[in-house]
Amino acid sequence: MKNKSLLIYTCCDNKYAMFIPIFILSHCIHNDGCSIEIGTSLKESECTFIDVIKLLQSTYTNCKINVIFEAFQVRNNKAIYDGNIMQLNTVRFIRKPNIECKYVYITDIDIINTEPILEKHISIMNKFNSNYSNIVRPSGKSLSGLHFSEYNVYYPINKTNINLSINDEEILFNLINNKIGVNYKIDIRPVHGIHVSLSRQPFNKVGWELDKHTKEEWGTIKNNQLYNMCLTSPYLVNADNIISNYYS
Repeated sequence: MKNKSLLIYTCCDNKYAMFIPIFILSHCIHNDGCSIEIGTSLKESECTFIDVIKLLQSTYTNCKINVIFEAFQVRNNKAIYDGNIMQLNTVRFIRKPNIECKYVYITDIDIINTEPILEKHISIMNKFNSNYSNIVRPSGKSLSGLHFSEYNVYYPINKTNINLSINDEEILFNLINNKIGVNYKIDIRPVHGIHVSLSRQPFNKVGWELDKHTKEEWGTIKNNQLYNMCLTSPYLVNADNIISNYYS
């Protein structure tokens, strides 16, 4: 299975846009040949790291890298897309990407990828006789926010009778349940990276999950010649110090 059949997709607002370069770099390193699309509310004219994005595009020519500026609007800490108001992290499940591939992996912008994605999810789908790979949360009413699917199974989405004001993972659950039915048997959900979220403390129970990765995995990113250019904010510089010290 070639990574050219895989689209890695997410959306982010201006606050999380600082993760765009490191997100792109980490996925290009571990998923050679994949496509990457990021929809952001950020204006291109306000992007302070546009040259880094262009350098990544020119360096990783085997990957198709697409950053869509002003893909949605933000007002009062809510996203506005296609005339609908929703939570900021819901947009990734509602906006259809411009790039089409056989498979799509919808993920979080703040996960630094440390391993290949495609084969693991193909194996999960085969094991559970499913055309998507994701787990149902313990509530039984939501799926996790990391969703792998056959592209033509997920798109086009049908928002009819879907309440877009609720939690993003509940919306995803409703979209899947209404279209193809939720597979409750799947009990495996890999994260594929270090979750350096602004809303998580590194070593809390729900933290960055550093213990699930290795020094060698981190080294493939840390030692890349473009890595330091992708540390686009003081937060990411601090995150680099925390992760590097952990694996030292």
